[in-house]
Amino acid sequence: MTNSTAGLPVLFVSRTFPPVGGVGSLRTAGFARELTGLGWTVTVLTVHRRSLSPSLRDDSLEMSVPSTVQRLEARDFAAEIGARLRKWLVSPKAASRATPTATSTTSASEPSLRRPKGTIVGNVWRWFTLPDLAFTWMFTAVAAGWPLRRTTSVVYSCGLPLGSHLVAWVLARAAGRAWVCDFRDPYVWPGVRRFATPLHETCGLWLERRIIRAADCVVVSNEAFLEYYIARYPGMRDKMTSIMNGYDGSAAEPSPSGTGPLTLAHAGQFQDDGALRTLVKAIGLARQGGCPVELIMLGAISPPQLAIIDASDVRDCVSLRGRVPHAEVDSITAAADLLVADACGSIASLAVRAKIFEYARSRKPIVALTDRGSALEMVVTRQGLGYGVEADDAPGLGSFLSEMSRRKARGQSLFPADPPDVQGLSRTARARELDRILRRVEAARRDHDGVARERTSAP
Repeated sequence: MTNSTAGLPVLFVSRTFPPVGGVGSLRTAGFARELTGLGWTVTVLTVHRRSLSPSLRDDSLEMSVPSTVQRLEARDFAAEIGARLRKWLVSPKAASRATPTATSTTSASEPSLRRPKGTIVGNVWRWFTLPDLAFTWMFTAVAAGWPLRRTTSVVYSCGLPLGSHLVAWVLARAAGRAWVCDFRDPYVWPGVRRFATPLHETCGLWLERRIIRAADCVVVSNEAFLEYYIARYPGMRDKMTSIMNGYDGSAAEPSPSGTGPLTLAHAGQFQDDGALRTLVKAIGLARQGGCPVELIMLGAISPPQLAIIDASDVRDCVSLRGRVPHAEVDSITAAADLLVADACGSIASLAVRAKIFEYARSRKPIVALTDRGSALEMVVTRQGLGYGVEADDAPGLGSFLSEMSRRKARGQSLFPADPPDVQGLSRTARARELDRILRRVEAARRDHDGVARERTSAP
C-alpha cells in the first residue's frame, strides 16, 4: 500500500449485504471489512432493511461488518409490494411453514420447509421486471448513490441480481470513475436460470454483454466460470479474472474425531434431490454393515426432500435443525466428522459452492456429492479439502462412509492425506487480490483521464 493511494474511497454496490442472509452477503461483507484494513474507505450501497422479509434476514451477519464501513440504503418497493401480495395470497398456516423461525430446532416430522420456487407472484412479476426482480431497486439505488458519485475513486459491484451492476454502471459512468464488476454466478445460465420468455433471455444476454464491455474489470468466482466467460466473450478476456470465495475469521485448530457414530453435517440449501436420495441410501447401507452414521442438516428443505428422508430407513438418524443464525453454524459443523456439499446436473460445470470455504475453516474433511470432473470436485480435491463422490453412486458412497467410520473408530485422520493448509482460502487472502485489482483499475483510469486532459488543453 502506497501513501498516494491510502484512504481511497470505494463505493460497493450490492443488493446482498447484511442483514440479508446468504453467500452474497458473506462475500460483500467480507471484502468490505478486509478492504478497510488495507487502506480503503468503504461505503456500501444496498437494500433498505425495511424492504427485507423476515425469511431473508440473518441479523447475526451484521456483527461481521465493522463500524468503519458506511452503509447507504435504498428502498426496494417491488419487494415490499411482493411481500404484501404473498400475505394476501398465502394462508397463514402455509406462511408459517414457509418462513420458520431462525432458531427453531426440528425433528424429521417437523421440518423447516423452503418456499417453493416459481410462486404465482414471482412468475407474474418476472414478466415485468427486466433484468431481474431488483428492477425497482435500481432507481432508488441510483438516487441514493448519486451524491457520492464524484467523491468515490472506484466503484465495485457484486451481483447477482444484475441490478447491482446496472446501478454501478450508471454511477461510474456519470462520474467517470473506474468500475470493477463481480459476477458471483452467470446471469444467463442455460438449464439453471429461468426467464419469462425467449425475448427476456435475449434481452438478458444483451445486458450481460453490455455490462462486461463497460466494466474496467470483470471478476468471477472460480476458474471454471472464468473459462466459460472467456469462451463466450473472447474479445474481453484481458479484463477478466477470478477471485474465489473464502472463509471469514481464523481457521480452527485441527482436532481429532471423538467417539460415537460418524457424524455428517450439511449447511444451507441442498441443491439436488437425487444427491440427497443417494446420501440417505448410502447412510442406510453403511448402517446395515454395522457402521453407525448420522446426518445433521442445517437450513430449510423442500417438501420433496422431506419426503425422501421420511420414506427412508434412516429417518431416525437424520436431524433437521432448520434455519439457524450464521453465527451458530460454525459450532455445529465443528462437532461433525465430515461436511457435505453438492453440485449436480446443470450447475456442476460452473458452481463451486461457497459453503466449502466455511467448511475449510473448520478443518474438517469435505464430501462433495457431484458429477465427475465438476468445478466443485476440482477445488475440493486439488486443495486437499476432502473427497469427490459421484452423486448417483449410493453403493460407492456407502462403502466410503463405512471406511470413514472404521477410521474414526481407530483414531485415524479422515483427510485423504495430511490436513491441508487453508490459510490461502481465507477472505483476507482473497481481499488482497481484490485490493490489487481496485488499485490497478483506479490508477489506469486516473492516467487515462490525465492524458485526455492534456490533449484537450494542448494548443
